Amino acid sequence: MSAVSGGGWSSVGGGQGCHTRGGRKASVVLIIVWPARDDRSISDEPLPDAALAILPKPNPAVMATVTPKGRPVSVATWYLIEEHGRLMLCMNADRARLKHLQSNGYVALTVLVADDFGTHISLQGHVVSIKSDEGLADMDRLSRHFLGRDYPAKDSPLVTVHVAIDRWFGWSGGRPLQY
Repeated sequence: MSAVSGGGWSSVGGGQGCHTRGGRKASVVLIIVWPARDDRSISDEPLPDAALAILPKPNPAVMATVTPKGRPVSVATWYLIEEHGRLMLCMNADRARLKHLQSNGYVALTVLVADDFGTHISLQGHVVSIKSDEGLADMDRLSRHFLGRDYPAKDSPLVTVHVAIDRWFGWSGGRPLQY
């Protein structure tokens, strides 16, 4: 079952019997109601200046992927927004999230302003490249951005993932960022 853009309802169970504590059968019908979709809050317009002022800073971020079975997975991560407007992420070559990106190709990233968690930018995008991070040059860039020094762990193979931003949403001061 999936939501439709106009909202609606669906029933599941169709009167299938289940046992109650008293041993009697009872019919079970589950009704799921979802609101009409409102995509006005998600924009595919270019990022506004307010977002572009937040994203280059070393703010905390969480990325989300989806498993092949459709289960969402989120993890804290470091990121860079590069000059061409793409996100750069690095991760261990054996991480589950890399497998998710290889099988699905979609990623979400939420960046929280470090001193104001009420201000955030949430990005949705798709993978445009995955390559080995030879010599950990990209991971060192990320580490210098977030920690001020090169990445200390040099013994694990890492990959660099570039993500094109497809859509975004931002929130600040109790209202959406304007575009």
